[in-house]
Amino acid sequence: MGLTVAEALRLAPLAGARVLAGDGGLDRVIEHVTVVDAPDAADWLRGGEFVLTTAYGVKDTPEGQVELIKRMISAGVACLGIKLRRFIDALSDEALACADDADFPVIELPYEVAWADIITPVLGEVLERQASVLQRSMDMHTQFIETVLSGGGMDDIASVLASQIDAAVAIVDMRWSIVAAAGEWHGLAGDLELLASLSTRDARQVRAVEEPWGFAPEMTRITLEPVSEASIGPAHSVILASIGSDDFKYGRLLVLEPEGRALGRMDSIAIGHAVTTVTLEALRIKSAQDVERRYRVNFWDDLVHRRFDSAQDTVKKAKAFDVDLSRPNIVFTLAPDPAVANGLNGIAAIPGPESVRLQDEIAQAVSRFCAEEPEGASLVAFPYRRGVSVLMPWTGDIHDAAGARREAMALAQRLHAHVAAEIAPRTLSIGIGRYYKDPMSVSQCYRESWQAVILGTLVFGPNRVVHFDSMGAYRIMSRCSDHSELKGFVDGLLGPVISYDSVRSTELVATLEAFLDEGCNLQATADRLFVHVNTLKYRLSRVERLVGINLQDPETRFNLGLALRIRRYLRAISRQ
Repeated sequence: MGLTVAEALRLAPLAGARVLAGDGGLDRVIEHVTVVDAPDAADWLRGGEFVLTTAYGVKDTPEGQVELIKRMISAGVACLGIKLRRFIDALSDEALACADDADFPVIELPYEVAWADIITPVLGEVLERQASVLQRSMDMHTQFIETVLSGGGMDDIASVLASQIDAAVAIVDMRWSIVAAAGEWHGLAGDLELLASLSTRDARQVRAVEEPWGFAPEMTRITLEPVSEASIGPAHSVILASIGSDDFKYGRLLVLEPEGRALGRMDSIAIGHAVTTVTLEALRIKSAQDVERRYRVNFWDDLVHRRFDSAQDTVKKAKAFDVDLSRPNIVFTLAPDPAVANGLNGIAAIPGPESVRLQDEIAQAVSRFCAEEPEGASLVAFPYRRGVSVLMPWTGDIHDAAGARREAMALAQRLHAHVAAEIAPRTLSIGIGRYYKDPMSVSQCYRESWQAVILGTLVFGPNRVVHFDSMGAYRIMSRCSDHSELKGFVDGLLGPVISYDSVRSTELVATLEAFLDEGCNLQATADRLFVHVNTLKYRLSRVERLVGINLQDPETRFNLGLALRIRRYLRAISRQ
């Protein structure tokens, strides 16, 4: 460890030295030795110095002595050694009081000892200890490197660090889930919950003091104190270090400070090496995952576009990705809201970094959902485009299309609730393709699920589950490339009503839509709109006169309902 002021005073040349003030700071560490006599020389100090002086520059000004002490304290100087009886017989009481208040050691040096006789042994001891620290640091670093090179993973890295600093260690991801842990940490689960709540400033069970750790300012020392006996047990401290870099966030490394022993500088060095090693290991894992991700994306793209030589070849390659294409599968498409589409004909082939991160979060959430399902769920997820394609194998009667649809909808609803909770406050929508007995129809099922999620978001709004069958007439509309024909149909039936509403700020179109939605039941429509039945009748008669129609005619009602849906569809796609 570094040479403290107290240890330096035990060296032979300083045997006759006397502490004048600041004896509460004798544990300060000396890193350099220098001589200062000019008043402004304190501006050039870097911190950690044992400063030697005769105080010549401030011998006649008590105020200058106080200012000199303040500058050295501000610069982080370890201590001040002063020779009295040459230019100054004593420091002012104000200067000594200033040093005492800051626990800044001021030492009277033996008058007869030369500067060189102090500098040489003190600096020699400092360098020797620094060399020792450097050697120990290299040994620690080597131990971590050898652990990784021999095939060790996160658990092994945590174990090495725990043995080096004799403290409990945990590595957690960005969700505060435990990746690896070593040592005895009985309250780990509770601490993780509390620390996670601190990050959202929603802690209610703990009083926490959070501050930079003196030995490593880039790390944080958090003291957790219970607010009740049922909280977290006795007070304790946790050292927290972030794992990753500016463009790669992996998680955090936590160290529980042992009871009755505060971690020190050497421990901080070991933790720093561990953080570096964990970051490299996390990057290695990420690289492997990126390679696997590309394989999965390429496979799914080939499957969607039917690029395989034969059905047998497709089934064989699908098995490598845990997909059974010997039986039917139903495809879900999970897409973050709003669905990031370039029109209804496709999306950008190369997703941006944010989309990739969201895709991976959704895919991981799907895996956790499968593990948490009471009877398990054999879902397989593939990041694709800017969503995630999920296959649900159908193990029931291959002729039971209705049963397959019901199970797919129920499972998708549970999956939506789970994933939405994990990626909150972001939301997502799920589109479901139709069931096909032919296992090779998975590509058609995917296209339907994608269209369901895109159209469903546009027409019905975000954050929902939409089955392709429920899209009804909107499926036909999406295949009509001539939107002018659709618009002409709407204008021919609803144009005068829309214009009337626009000029007079009335609600005839909304009234007509509610009337048709309620099965042309006058009382139900009036209740829905919170108006009197006579008011409703007047509005409907106004619609009939404007358009020249009879709302009692079934064919007219059908055309009006279709026109209203086409209008909703056109307004939705115009907003994308």
